[in-house]
Amino acid sequence: MSADIVGIGGCGPLGLTSLQLAMCTRAKKSEPRATHLRDKRDQAVGACLTGGIRPDSYGYDRMGHLAATALRECTVEARDSEFALVIAMPEAERPYGEPLDQAAWIERLSERSGVRFDSEATGVVRNGHAGFAQAMALALTWIEQGKSDVLVGGVDSYFDPAVIEWLDGECRLHAIGAENGLLPSEGAGFVWLRAAEQAGDLPTLARIASVACAEEHSVTNGETNLGQTMTKLLRDIADDHGGKRAAWVLPDLNGERHRMREWGMVNMRGVLDRDGVESRWVEDLGDTGAASGALFLGVATQWWRSGVAPGPRAVIALHSEGPERGVLVVEAIA
Repeated sequence: MSADIVGIGGCGPLGLTSLQLAMCTRAKKSEPRATHLRDKRDQAVGACLTGGIRPDSYGYDRMGHLAATALRECTVEARDSEFALVIAMPEAERPYGEPLDQAAWIERLSERSGVRFDSEATGVVRNGHAGFAQAMALALTWIEQGKSDVLVGGVDSYFDPAVIEWLDGECRLHAIGAENGLLPSEGAGFVWLRAAEQAGDLPTLARIASVACAEEHSVTNGETNLGQTMTKLLRDIADDHGGKRAAWVLPDLNGERHRMREWGMVNMRGVLDRDGVESRWVEDLGDTGAASGALFLGVATQWWRSGVAPGPRAVIALHSEGPERGVLVVEAIA
């Protein structure tokens, strides 16, 4: 099942629109900054933060602001439409200072963004990075079942005192004297989907060609992670596309050694094009968690629209902290 993208929206530390994010990412304008939060060394915690949000807005409230901004851009061409919605969010185990009331948060998001959601087709996937691939798979199922307008996206923010303390305690916070760690970031991205070639009066911006999800069981059973699941996903994707290996790959590597090691195992097996391009946008955006796939998709689409993309087909590779893994193939429209 494929689907056409007829709207995109995004915001994050490098811009408040998907085009700003795309151009600043291309210019590699990474801007991590010191925050008012302190780590266990009593150093200011560095993070990539989005402009226009109060510094004392944390966690799910902050994610609401991010998601509303991206949704407004994504649906700017909507005319009193009601949308199905599926959104990837952080893992439920991440220790925010307050719990998530999912129904209330979605209702508040509708109020903030001015977008109406179909109460019978609203879903939240809480599996971190790869959750966006799972959300996309659900969105494609809904389209196949006859839903005409589906919004699928991701939102995340590590900027919360409890989350920063947790990352710091687990030695996962990048800092002076701690090289093996992630750079906390945030963002939100959405795409508006319609069935392939049924865009109607809206231009097709790009096309979701395929999506695949699976689990890397070595993460939970204590075995050495050899990247077998991601290898198989990428190999299967190549087989589905006439044996063409991924030539433009967008992985969510965040600087942590275990992720780099798993990706290295995948890379050595020849499932990627040796002459291809690998765009590591986390180096510019910071780790945007569950929003990563949606943001990568928006940036790739804007690169195609601006004529600066290295190829007509992008493969987004997503790795959750748990066993979930996901791959999306996105294609430019000629």
